[in-house]
Amino acid sequence: MRSWLVVLVVIALGDVARADRTHTHTVEARQTLSSIAKRYGCTVAAIKEANQLTSDALDIDQQLIIPDECEKPSTEKPKAVKVVTGQSIGRPWNGHLAHPAELPSGKGYHIRRPWRAFGATHVVGYIQRAIAEARQKFPKAHVLAIGDISQKRGGEISDHHSHQSGRDVDIGFFYKKQPADYPQDFVTADESNLDCEKTLSLIESFAKTHDKPGGVQMIFLDFELQGILYRWGKKHGVDVDHLEWLFQYPHGRGSSDGIVRHEPNHSDHFHVRFQCPPDDDRCE
Repeated sequence: MRSWLVVLVVIALGDVARADRTHTHTVEARQTLSSIAKRYGCTVAAIKEANQLTSDALDIDQQLIIPDECEKPSTEKPKAVKVVTGQSIGRPWNGHLAHPAELPSGKGYHIRRPWRAFGATHVVGYIQRAIAEARQKFPKAHVLAIGDISQKRGGEISDHHSHQSGRDVDIGFFYKKQPADYPQDFVTADESNLDCEKTLSLIESFAKTHDKPGGVQMIFLDFELQGILYRWGKKHGVDVDHLEWLFQYPHGRGSSDGIVRHEPNHSDHFHVRFQCPPDDDRCE
């Protein structure tokens, strides 16, 4: 009899210990697994596994265990992005740079060609903030590939028609498993290897600056990949109106819908173009 009591006490203590390492979340109206995962810097898969969920459906007031592997996002407010006039001169496809800012090396990303990591100050600031948000939400994500912005003085650059005035940047994707050649090289993505949750979150971090000074003007991404991300978001409870605001898909390659637009040869990265600083007459 005593041996059974000892076993029960051990089990109970184990439950207490597990409770100490976890906390719970009460589901509120309009919340989805995706939004809850973002709140705690976690993944949908981790929360589903911890709660033995077989679908993404949630009920209001449902109690969810947030596993100890999830990290609460920092409460520190993102640093304000500084906007400087007189740096980006002309157009992205016919322009140059003056007194540029340089994207520095940092944790969580790899600059593929550092001699092409120069841009307007606000562009560098928005890139850093988007990467920081990704690392905050997904602390265990693999390193991200950062492609070209512009050369130090801007101007014509090989492999690109644009990237001349420090307002363009190429960004790699997040994958389910980090490819062997990544992040040194961009790697073509498809439904089998693309980590839709992390990549969609990263694109949203850029796109939400659309109404900010010098924020995103447009994002270029292969139409088929837009479809993969759109369908994943819809399946996982992302608001359809939000997806319609974000993507050109499913309205066709020639449509003017969405911030994210189709551009050929953008199936291994996405291209972000930023707006000119307000009242900067030399920037077009």
